[in-house]
Amino acid sequence: MKPKKLLPEWQTYSTLYYKEGLGERIQAEWKITYLENNPGHDPGAEIPAAPIAFRNEKTRDHFEAETEDVKERVRETRNAAPRTASIEEQVIGPGGLNDDEEQRVNMLASYQR
Repeated sequence: MKPKKLLPEWQTYSTLYYKEGLGERIQAEWKITYLENNPGHDPGAEIPAAPIAFRNEKTRDHFEAETEDVKERVRETRNAAPRTASIEEQVIGPGGLNDDEEQRVNMLASYQR
């Protein structure tokens, strides 16, 4: 089994600050971008939520622009957090598979080859 990985710093930053205003700033940036790219948008209609790729890009940008104090808090939080579960643990669980389940997984995997 592969070792567990730490979240990237920008994701830890998002976890810490998204509800404290980061999310609102990103949505405001998305609104500007959306309206620039959709000039015929009905003013009475809602602006859709920012796509995940846009949110991730902006979160990285905001993290890079932060002060060293904030970055240090993020690093401390990240390093203190338990490592995320491996994909095997997320899908299979920490107890593993019994023989019947393992046989079924192997059979299904053979179909993918």
